[in-house]
Amino acid sequence: RILSWISPLASWKRRSNVASARTEGVGEWVLETSEFQEWRQGRNDRLTGAILFCSGVPGAGKTFICSLITDTLCNVTLGQNIAVGCLYCDYQGQKDQTLAVMIESLS
Repeated sequence: RILSWISPLASWKRRSNVASARTEGVGEWVLETSEFQEWRQGRNDRLTGAILFCSGVPGAGKTFICSLITDTLCNVTLGQNIAVGCLYCDYQGQKDQTLAVMIESLS
């Protein structure tokens, strides 16, 4: 209830829905790429290195890949003092996805 008050985007609810719809094993290739491994291990540009951005055409599977990555990061950081943030954008919700609302949803 508090999260929905903070942000109307409900990113964690969306994340949960996507994770339950995700087919097991699909997209796991991305976890093995050098780009992901370097990003995860912090071996990249200090200014942009903290952000992993996934872009592509509608229907390419970005949402499911991001869900897989988020779940993987949550699992490997469980019990540590590390926060994992995710944000899902949707072209149908463009009017609600202002910069301020997106930043608020990460808090």
